[in-house]
Amino acid sequence: MIPLLRSKVAHIVPSMEMGGVEKSTRLTLAQLHANGIPVILICSGGRMCQDLSDLGIPIYLLAVHSKNPVTQFLNIFRIANIVRREGVGVIHCHSRAPAWSSYFSSRLAGSHFITTFHSYYGHRALKKLYSKIMTMGEVIIAPSTALHQHIIQTYGIDSHKVIHLPHFVDRHVATDQSEIDTFKRQHAIPEGAIIVTMVARFSQSKGIHLVIEALKLLALDNLILLIVGRSKNGRAELWQTGHLDQRSSAINVRVIDGSELNIAHAFLLSYGVISASSQPEGFGLSMLEALSYEVPVIASMHGGALDLVEHGVNGLLFEPNNAADLALKIQALLMQSHGEYASMRLSARRQAEKFTANLTITKLEHIYKALDSH
Repeated sequence: MIPLLRSKVAHIVPSMEMGGVEKSTRLTLAQLHANGIPVILICSGGRMCQDLSDLGIPIYLLAVHSKNPVTQFLNIFRIANIVRREGVGVIHCHSRAPAWSSYFSSRLAGSHFITTFHSYYGHRALKKLYSKIMTMGEVIIAPSTALHQHIIQTYGIDSHKVIHLPHFVDRHVATDQSEIDTFKRQHAIPEGAIIVTMVARFSQSKGIHLVIEALKLLALDNLILLIVGRSKNGRAELWQTGHLDQRSSAINVRVIDGSELNIAHAFLLSYGVISASSQPEGFGLSMLEALSYEVPVIASMHGGALDLVEHGVNGLLFEPNNAADLALKIQALLMQSHGEYASMRLSARRQAEKFTANLTITKLEHIYKALDSH
């Protein structure tokens, strides 16, 4: 057993609303806390904060989501003060905006600084310069094999400094048949409908319009697409950036708020889950969640999906940004025999079981312990 740390670990994330980064951070903090690792959270707020606060994890609300240079500069001293007050030995940062402040805070407070590199950030000159802060950690954590290689090749980082540490999923959200029936009534889902689901932020980069175009090519009357999520900035960005209501007029679409309970209900009703991001996913936590519910995944053939989806075994892969190929893969899933589909569901669950909290958290605790001992 790993001895408890002498000092605390501060996780810093812009906000704790719904999303892969936020969910993985919440699960990690909860598991570390359960294992006796002293942790705190610094963020700007969000609906997931209450869960962590209920566990007794200290939370400091700070505008670490801001990209305003003045705010970021002031946050250097604000974070340093929190770090000193709480006796933080390791700052673990999950995003670029707070990373700039956190890096200099760590120097000011004499603590260690590490990062989790969650995404494929833009890599034009200025974007690459801005993103480079995520490579300044003493340790850089990459959640997928593809992202691990991307960090090394794009930023010229020593491979020994980059550690592949995948995300994991927790137990399923508690629900029952009456709640599922209510969900179906609320969203006008008829008996006998075939449901495919996307769990995604409402933005064009998530490929929502690509999925709609693919379903229009199939033109199946009994197929319903559930889009479960929300816009990053709280506005109806989905309509503003592509007029979903016009594009989807030929198919059945339901747009649903991305609460964890709604996501669970959608997975329990789904024949398949689609991840169609135009850019590679750093990991793709919603894909892993779907697999854990025994739902096959159809995903773009890049990024984190390559660690999760084995083509023809627990799901299907399609050429990124190709609506026709996606339509073919959806059709192939729907045309499977009962036995083939049952086998794919079983393989989905077995794949999800490989991504355990025990494996990931044990490695993370070793990283913290190694830094704490210096």
